[in-house]
Amino acid sequence: MNSNFWFNYEKKQEEMKSKPLVEKLEDNMEEDIITSKNDNKKDDKSNKKRSAFIKLMVGIIFIIVIMVVLSLGSDGNIIKEETDNDTNNNVNNEKDSTDIKDIVLNGDYKFEYLIDVVMQDGNKLTYTYIGSSIDGKLSGTIKNMDQEIEYLYKDNEYYIIDNDQYYLVAEEDIFKVIDYKYLSISNINNYIKKGTQIYKTEYSNGTVTTGYDILIKDIIINSDSDKAVTIVVSENDKYTIEIDYTNLISILNSNIGNCKVTLKYETIK
Repeated sequence: MNSNFWFNYEKKQEEMKSKPLVEKLEDNMEEDIITSKNDNKKDDKSNKKRSAFIKLMVGIIFIIVIMVVLSLGSDGNIIKEETDNDTNNNVNNEKDSTDIKDIVLNGDYKFEYLIDVVMQDGNKLTYTYIGSSIDGKLSGTIKNMDQEIEYLYKDNEYYIIDNDQYYLVAEEDIFKVIDYKYLSISNINNYIKKGTQIYKTEYSNGTVTTGYDILIKDIIINSDSDKAVTIVVSENDKYTIEIDYTNLISILNSNIGNCKVTLKYETIK
């Protein structure tokens, strides 16, 4: 068997030697081409696997995004919630606050003011003002604990009504806890214009709620306080304005620990 192996080997060597150089090169090239094709086939298979994996991952990510969007859209009936930057605040503030002022200054309306104050000693004071403004004449009722007082505002004067008698009184006799200037819709309108819109939320029932922060130093000129008054405006068929005056009122009256105001306006049609 060994003699046959060496005989075949020597015969092959002689055939290689007898082949021209060109034929040898062609043989080598054919071997290289076969090797290259095999390598290309391996690369093609690898690329196909990589492409299939990428498509699978993109599909999974797309499904996850759709699920997240659908879950957010159905949560709390909130359609849209946005926070605007300072550049957009000026535009939105002016539009929203002008709408608030227009409902009070133009036409007849009903109102309700709720003032909740907690003194530093823990004593709580609650004043409720309910009334209406018809043809420029404002009348209402003040409720404080068990006490109820009727009043009228006409020709820039306040009157308390008692047994069909009208008694002229000062403004501070009507608004004893905080000054009326902090309830004035014109002043609140100006506060909003100076403030920063912190959020705006639209609900599926049509209600739009917008929050604002107004720095104390923008309300009181000589104040260097970086604290803020927070105003939240909700509008639909009615306007509701909630104001946390604690940081402001506590500066003006150190006996007050907490002060929150809610104002409601509704057009009389």
